[in-house]
Amino acid sequence: MKPDPAYYAEIVARIGIEPDEALMVGDGIENDIIAASTAGLHTYYVTAESAPDDLPADAAGTLDNLRRLIYEDWLDTLSTHPPTPAMIAPELRGNVGTLFGMLTDVQPHFWEMRPDPAEWSILQIICHLLESESAVQRPRLQRILNEDNPFLAAPPPPMPDVTYVEGIGYEIAEQFAAERLQTLTLLQQIEPEQWLRPARHSIFGPTTLLEMAHFTAQHDRLHLNQLCQTIGRCK
Repeated sequence: MKPDPAYYAEIVARIGIEPDEALMVGDGIENDIIAASTAGLHTYYVTAESAPDDLPADAAGTLDNLRRLIYEDWLDTLSTHPPTPAMIAPELRGNVGTLFGMLTDVQPHFWEMRPDPAEWSILQIICHLLESESAVQRPRLQRILNEDNPFLAAPPPPMPDVTYVEGIGYEIAEQFAAERLQTLTLLQQIEPEQWLRPARHSIFGPTTLLEMAHFTAQHDRLHLNQLCQTIGRCK
């Protein structure tokens, strides 16, 4: 809940967008503006007075002023926010909250359904998230920390193959949450300068630990969107 930035990260993931595709409009500096900005959202501080000079808001003013800005296409001028170390943990935590929120809508017969034959089942999606976290995402971050400018090869296309038994879907989600906690523990130990440790990725080219940690959150959101669409088509 507010003012935890993970609250905003979870909302963004539930909606199915990237953080800097959202605008938080609020009149609370700590609960609304600072927390949402930390999570990577654009922000508008509602006030009839002058905003503090150090306020991390994209703009400030009255709601009438915001309405005018929207009519003037101000939203189109907002730039993409580069990832920051402060937004990584909220993203990774918020995405886990989104996953469990979505799974509350899953009926027992949904797990192996594939409404779109070209897409994975719900069970396959969460199996992939678990496998990726333990075998790809965290080991990749660990390599960047341990090696000097390592070369990171893209993993082969995943093909989860799991036979469903009652309860296993939620158990896999819990295992994913436990693996994510290990990743968060690793990132909590990072010194500020280590976020810029370099690496070379076979697809993305030159990159950093920060960018790869942010990519982990983006990878979550990609499959959370997939999960949302699949659940919505199950009957």
